[in-house]
Amino acid sequence: MAKVMKKHATFADLQEYCAELIANLPEDMDESEHKAVGAILPLVLTAMMKFHDNFAVQQSALRAILRFVDEFKDLLVREKAILYCVNALRTFSTEQELVHLACSTLNSFADNNDQNVITLTQLDTASVVLAVMGRHLNHEGVQQDGCALLNFLCVAALENERVILQRGLQLIVSSMRVNKSQPSIIEQGCMLLGNLSFSQPEKQTLVGKHGGASVLCQALKQHIDHREVVEVALEALVHLCAAHEANATAVVLNERVVPLTVQAMQRYPEDLKDTHCVQQYGSMLIAALAKINRTLHGRIIAEGGLRALIDSVIGLQTELKSTQEDPADVIFVKFQDRVHLVKDLSIGDADSILGDANVVSHIVSICSKYIDSKSIVDSCMSILGYLAGVEDSRIEELLMKKEVPTLAVSTINRFFQDMEIVSPSIILLQNLSVNWAVELGQQRVVEVASRVVTQYATELSLVAETLSLFANLAYADETHAAIINNAVPTKAFSVLRNLSSSSHDGSSSESNQTLVVEKTFWFFANLVSGESAEQQKCIEQLMSLEVVPFSIQLLRKHNDSAVISEHILSCLWSFFSQEPESTKHIFVDDLVTVLQRHPEVEEVQDWALEVLYRLVRTSDSALNRLRQLTNLDALLNRPVELFP
Repeated sequence: MAKVMKKHATFADLQEYCAELIANLPEDMDESEHKAVGAILPLVLTAMMKFHDNFAVQQSALRAILRFVDEFKDLLVREKAILYCVNALRTFSTEQELVHLACSTLNSFADNNDQNVITLTQLDTASVVLAVMGRHLNHEGVQQDGCALLNFLCVAALENERVILQRGLQLIVSSMRVNKSQPSIIEQGCMLLGNLSFSQPEKQTLVGKHGGASVLCQALKQHIDHREVVEVALEALVHLCAAHEANATAVVLNERVVPLTVQAMQRYPEDLKDTHCVQQYGSMLIAALAKINRTLHGRIIAEGGLRALIDSVIGLQTELKSTQEDPADVIFVKFQDRVHLVKDLSIGDADSILGDANVVSHIVSICSKYIDSKSIVDSCMSILGYLAGVEDSRIEELLMKKEVPTLAVSTINRFFQDMEIVSPSIILLQNLSVNWAVELGQQRVVEVASRVVTQYATELSLVAETLSLFANLAYADETHAAIINNAVPTKAFSVLRNLSSSSHDGSSSESNQTLVVEKTFWFFANLVSGESAEQQKCIEQLMSLEVVPFSIQLLRKHNDSAVISEHILSCLWSFFSQEPESTKHIFVDDLVTVLQRHPEVEEVQDWALEVLYRLVRTSDSALNRLRQLTNLDALLNRPVELFP
């Protein structure tokens, strides 16, 4: 055949006939036949070049190239097959079947071959494909292969992406609407819209403006039975809506994408073999939409988004448990990411979690099983800490029943050098300690928290949370022995002294300093308010540190804060009677200043009066100083009986 084609190279009909024969050769060729085809294909390409305006030659040649492109790709590329295919597409753009053949052939060249895509880009193939897609909007093959080829081009080069964005967006959306019942076209169209809108606001806006959000949601709704369509539609929606308020709002409020996503996630369970699955993209979409604003967050939860996300994590955990092999790293990372998404969405909506008590059990189980995973532990502790702070006895009882405090202590010990893990664990314990101080005191919480104060003495926000934990624990007499044995008062006072002697820049730091002062004196006040033997030991330990004069200094510094003044005064009420005589007359002036600054704060007024009452009955100097003040009744806005 090769000899015939060479001898009669000027006969178009003969060239067409030979090309057609090549295209229809059987699959099971022997080695000699295969070698012969390798010799004939360059002649077919020569015919394409020579008879570039002959429809029959071009169509038969395209069939032959498509038949052998996978086996002889390098040969065909060397012989400029890509150029001839693009030229055929340009020349016969009105011929549906030839256009389909050309697009299919070019797809084969582009598949997993960057160099061929570069060649296609240099030939401005994107513009040619858009033109023929516009001519044959109702042809399934042209639309499917055209979109597929545009996907290759879009991913490979920005110039192709620009061409498609500028000239093809409306065409792609129209194609998906016209061919909405064709899953093969819809799949490629969804993929293309996702590639075009990938994480850049300008591109997201452009795709959304041309109706991309609408057709993607329509694809989810109409092709729920086609898993591949559902996967690419969800992925495209993630790209389109991530951090883009207009698109996210449109799909949630106008297209009701959340129920569609929930339905898809319920229909297609976890698949460990597929890292890009419905569960993964559905979870990512729900989380991305919820991050936009609180309005969407509430709507997403109300429509079952959080519940679907939690079920997805539970399903993935179940699959991980059942597999006989260690999960691949990529699978475990997916699991970590999904637990983190649950954290992002659940904090702020306890009811959605508590609708099923098993959710908490699963979160505890996940944290326990994957205790070595920083990401998973961080997310789980943040969720559990949030739940513990909701002030719902059902939650607290459930958390205590599941031995969550023990888990938190173990977590702190394991990740002691990692503040990102320690902090949510301390917050969890602090929230539980409000009503469960005695129980927490029995679980080595005091010991581990005292180590945290020492290790993170300069991390003021964490110190403040830890001191809040101690303040709650100090309400229970049963915890005082552990508090004293671990030298917690000494450590807390050391933090205060370091604050006063060091400089911290910024309003945030100043706010944290104030918070540490407040929490420290709240802790001291709870610790010394009583007459038990343990409380007397606490008072003696603090007195030995010269807490009283230092407290008076801080009262002067923070007398504009009613909360700090209240806590310092409640501590000094227990301390001052054991302090040397020389300081007490000075303290009277400070008390009067506090009274003047907070006339409407009943707690501050009461503590100040309690301290004054005790002062004037135990100290002549305090009594004399107080007598020098005039019009005391007017100062306090009520009658007082302080003088003996």
